[in-house]
Amino acid sequence: MSFFISQWSQIKAGGLPTQRRKIRAGFRLTEILVLYACNAIWAVPVVILIRMIRPWAHIRMGTLLSSRIGHFVADASIFLARQTLRPAGERTIDCFWFPEPTCNEQWSLMVRRQLFVRWWVRYLAGFNRLIPGGEIHDNPMPVVTGSRIVYGALRQTTARFEFSLQEVEDAKLFLRRRGWREGEKWVCLLVRDSAYLSLHPLHAEGGGNRWDYHNYRDSDIDSYVKAMLTLLEKGYWVIRMGKIAQSPFPLKDERIIDYPFVEDQSDILDIWLSANCYFFVSTATGIDIVPWVYERPIVYVNALPLIAGAFPIEHIWVPKHLRWMATGKNLTLKEHCKHGYSDIKDYDAAGIAIEELSPSEIAEAVMECEQRMTGTWVQKPEDDFRQERYWNELSKLPEFLRNNDYIHPAARVGCGWLRTMGDEFLE
Repeated sequence: MSFFISQWSQIKAGGLPTQRRKIRAGFRLTEILVLYACNAIWAVPVVILIRMIRPWAHIRMGTLLSSRIGHFVADASIFLARQTLRPAGERTIDCFWFPEPTCNEQWSLMVRRQLFVRWWVRYLAGFNRLIPGGEIHDNPMPVVTGSRIVYGALRQTTARFEFSLQEVEDAKLFLRRRGWREGEKWVCLLVRDSAYLSLHPLHAEGGGNRWDYHNYRDSDIDSYVKAMLTLLEKGYWVIRMGKIAQSPFPLKDERIIDYPFVEDQSDILDIWLSANCYFFVSTATGIDIVPWVYERPIVYVNALPLIAGAFPIEHIWVPKHLRWMATGKNLTLKEHCKHGYSDIKDYDAAGIAIEELSPSEIAEAVMECEQRMTGTWVQKPEDDFRQERYWNELSKLPEFLRNNDYIHPAARVGCGWLRTMGDEFLE
C-alpha cells in the first residue's frame, strides 16, 4: 500500500509530465515481464545446463551499460583486458548483452567484433540471478573508480578494441578534406555545456530540469581561446569535440575543426579522433573516457569535484576555484575533498562559491602537458616538493581512501595552479 501512496504523491507533486513518465514506465515493465515469461521456456533449462557443465567449462554472463559512453567504453575495455590476461588453459567463457540502441554505434560494432555479445544473453543472465546459487556465473560490471585491480588490467596489456582499415581510412578522409596531412598532430578539446543532456529524453520527463543539478560542471567556451591559439602557433590542429554544443568555438582558423557544428559527423569519428589525438583537453565529461582507455594524456581543467580526479591514469588535473562565500578564502585541499559534491545545491547550502579558471590558468595547464610531452618542460624543485606534498596529503584523506587504492606515477595536479594556491592550500 505504501508503494501506491508514494506513487500517487509523486504524481500530485510532478503533475502531468510525471504521470506520463510513470505510465510509460509501467508499459515498459509489463513488456519486460512478458518477454521474460516467454523466454523462460528455453532460458531456464540452459541456465541449469550451464551450471551442470561448470567442471568442464565455466560460462559467465554479464551486461554492458550502453546508454552512456563513459561506462560503455570503460567497462567493455576492462572486460577485454581481463579476457586477454586470462591464464592459458583456463576454461572460462564470457558472454555479454547490452541494450539497444547504444550511445555510439561504432563502439558497439567494435565491441561485438572482439567480445561475445548476443541479445539472448540477457535472459540467461536474468534467470541466472533469479535462480539461487548462480553467483559464480555472474559477470558484474567493473566499478569505475581509482582501483588498482580494475585499471591494472588495462596497464598490463596492449589489447584494445581495434578499428578496421576501412574505418581508419574513412576517419582520415574527414581530416584530409579539411587540409590535414599525414603525420600532423591534433589536440582534442571537450568543454562541457548543457546542450547534450538537455536533449536527453529524461530531461523533458523530469519537467525540464532533470540534469540541472550538475550544471556546475559547465564551462565558458570563450575561456579556452588563449590555450588553443597557443597550440595553433605551435603547429597543432585543434578539434573541438562533442556531438552537440550551445555555441560555436569563437576562434576561427583553418586548423580548428568545430566538430559539433560540422555536417559530416559520425560515430567512427567520435571514437577514432579521441583515441588517436596527441593529447586531450577536457572538463571531465563524456567522450574523454576514450583517450583514458587508449592511454592518451589528458588535461582536465575546470574539473570538479577534485576528489573525483582521474587518479589511475596519466593526467594533469586543475579544478575550478572553490571559495567560501562568507570570507572569500579558497578552500584547502582537505575542504575540497570534504565538500566534493555532485549537486550544485549542496555547494550553495555549504556556502561555497564556484569560480571558473581564467584563460591564462587554462593555457598554463595545457602548455604544461604539451611541454612534458615534447620534453621541453622545466620542473622546478619547489614544484616537486608541492606535488609530493599534495599527493601525500590526498592519499591520507578518508574521502580518497573510500574509492581509490592507486595513484598513477604520472598523475599530477597543475604545477601553475598549485603555485597560485599557495602553501595554505596544503595545510
